[in-house]
Amino acid sequence: MFCPVGYRSAAELWHEYQDRRLPEVYVSAAKAYTDHITTFSLLRGSPLDICEFLFLYSLSSVGFYLASPVGNIVRVFIVFEDERPSIFTVLTPHASAYNHAAAGLDKGFQASVKNLAGSRFAAWDHEVAKQGSWSNSYPLFTEAEFEIRLTDGFLIQHHTLPRYFIRPSYLIASHIAPWASDHANNAEIQPILEHYAGWSICIDEATYRGEWQEYLCGRAAIFADNATIERSASPGRPRLESAYAAFASMRFDKGKLSWAQVRAKIRRETGEEPSDKALRNWRNENLKGLQS
Repeated sequence: MFCPVGYRSAAELWHEYQDRRLPEVYVSAAKAYTDHITTFSLLRGSPLDICEFLFLYSLSSVGFYLASPVGNIVRVFIVFEDERPSIFTVLTPHASAYNHAAAGLDKGFQASVKNLAGSRFAAWDHEVAKQGSWSNSYPLFTEAEFEIRLTDGFLIQHHTLPRYFIRPSYLIASHIAPWASDHANNAEIQPILEHYAGWSICIDEATYRGEWQEYLCGRAAIFADNATIERSASPGRPRLESAYAAFASMRFDKGKLSWAQVRAKIRRETGEEPSDKALRNWRNENLKGLQS
């Protein structure tokens, strides 16, 4: 992908990063699925999604730029914090699968999934809270075993939809995806989408050869079981993971139940009781893409 002389595009860096870091991230993520199934699979997605998050986190940590097709450069500052969307925000696997289902009803939606999510995206079609579904799809290997499986055609995919960037070119999206319309007017996002659509994410050569190597080589590693993963959850992501998973299994639809009855049902199943406001927020977060 393009960038001016003296810079490295994120598309180029991603190939290098996943070649170097994906085996280690995979092993760590697969282990995390057995220990914290709702935290990691429900919020962060596949090992490839986690690896991408760590990659984008590394770019935000060292500082990155946006480059226009004609060579203009602007520096961008992003901090991964709760309750703040950024151009690196993605949907949860469940929300992505729900929104992807809508693509079958809308040709424009289909085009957005294909153009923004890339060829390695697949909607997660298993019950997200079931331990076995993730472990069976992404079993625990050693790093050496994982490398061998890859050469044998082992399939590892994204299960999250990017909101504002394009895979695998890592360009700023040129249009608002249907599943991102709820943030279209966000004060932090709107100026970037309005003025820098189609620009390439990149870092300068000095940073690439210096500080970024610390992340690439693991000396500044952020492993998949690090608390940073949990803090990366995009706006509205719950702290009550078991309760969220239970409501997700209901497709965020209370049907004829009252909110009090939904809370009681979830409490019986999980021992956790979210508030009515939390339930409505989770429903709205995951259904808004279809309502827009």
